[in-house]
Amino acid sequence: MSLLPLLAALAALAPTQVGLSVPVIAGHLTDPGRKLSPAAKSAIEDRLTKIAEETHIDVAGWISDAPAEQADALGAAFYRRWNIGGEWDSGVFYMFPAAGPVHLILEPDHPKLTPQEQARIVAADVPGSDWQVRLDRLIDVTRAVIIPKAMRVRPWGEKRPVPALEYAAAAATVVLAALALSLRRRWQENRADRPGMGEGASPASPSPGLDEASPR
Repeated sequence: MSLLPLLAALAALAPTQVGLSVPVIAGHLTDPGRKLSPAAKSAIEDRLTKIAEETHIDVAGWISDAPAEQADALGAAFYRRWNIGGEWDSGVFYMFPAAGPVHLILEPDHPKLTPQEQARIVAADVPGSDWQVRLDRLIDVTRAVIIPKAMRVRPWGEKRPVPALEYAAAAATVVLAALALSLRRRWQENRADRPGMGEGASPASPSPGLDEASPR
């Protein structure tokens, strides 16, 4: 008997076992306790959307009331449940416990951040501060860390954001080169069909007597 269904069921039950309600994902930042005002939530959503568009890394989060010792396990469970990074190159998930600093949850197989980069982001967190200020600060540091990584050329074999455009550009280059060669050949053929216009032909000599004015 496979253990996968059992493990999936246990992961689904984990939130209720610690007395938490199972939240429904609500945009990039899930805030079931409404710690943010609607205007602040909208502003944070706009910033996280822009980062995803710029870097193809899905930065998301959950403001939870979970105890800090449960944050890593719950964050990993909801990273999978909500498919964080699933439609992008990877994901960075802010898991906020009821107290204490943010916990970062990354793609387990291909984490985009080094331990040093993770520590830099966590060090920017200020628990207990205004939520919008706290999130803006975290987003600023996260963006500063991942933008240079996203600008690097991806090796072949990794997820590439716009392969269709790359192939289209290459195909267009081939088509334009072929068109240029075709036009040159037609031009050469037209020259060859005209008397005295073939390649290597010398200009026609003027007729005798026409280079000087004839006496009247």
